[in-house]
Amino acid sequence: SSMKASVQLNTCLLDDKRPKIKMVTPRMMKMRPGAEQNMMVEVNYRQGHEGTTLDTAVQDVYLCASMEFLHTVADIFLKATAEGFAQEKQPKNNTGAGEKKNTNSSALSKDSSAAPASVSKTEMNVLVRNPEIVFVADLTRADAPALVMTTQCELVMKTSAARSLMTAAIKDLKVIACPFIRGKRKNDETTVLHPCQVFFSSTQAPSSPQAMEVSINSLL
Repeated sequence: SSMKASVQLNTCLLDDKRPKIKMVTPRMMKMRPGAEQNMMVEVNYRQGHEGTTLDTAVQDVYLCASMEFLHTVADIFLKATAEGFAQEKQPKNNTGAGEKKNTNSSALSKDSSAAPASVSKTEMNVLVRNPEIVFVADLTRADAPALVMTTQCELVMKTSAARSLMTAAIKDLKVIACPFIRGKRKNDETTVLHPCQVFFSSTQAPSSPQAMEVSINSLL
């Protein structure tokens, strides 16, 4: 048996609706200007006898994040993590039950080792085209300093019984410093990072150590 599924998202919008902050624009995610006719996200899923394949393509997306917003999100996650650890209960000391559980677990481990489960092939491909990612210091000012990053990115992950492979290729990575709002950027752009290429590869086999490779070209 086999199964196929496909999802397409034309436009995804995300706004910062915090009422206490008066922003120049609340829009945090949208399509890049001039690319509204394209699909923002395409996801294709295939499952068959040979394994599972997931293809995801994201293109022409505009993302904006302020330093204050990132700090707020990070603080929420850190507090939630600390509270989760604090609420964990200590395990009860029950010698008899522990010995019984150990006996059962050892029996289960023997059964599982006698009949190992087969590992199907899994492949995931992620392609990101023409994104524009903006990091801004102050959302309340149109001329606030910002960093704008553009790039092309491709990620491939493959897993099978023989090995697992992950490769990531980042092309035309460029960062410029400029005012936040596009209309304020005339003749006020400074190139922080000229277009460069980054490649990462990781391979892991059951009988050999993990091998990783990182290469960076044209870094300036």
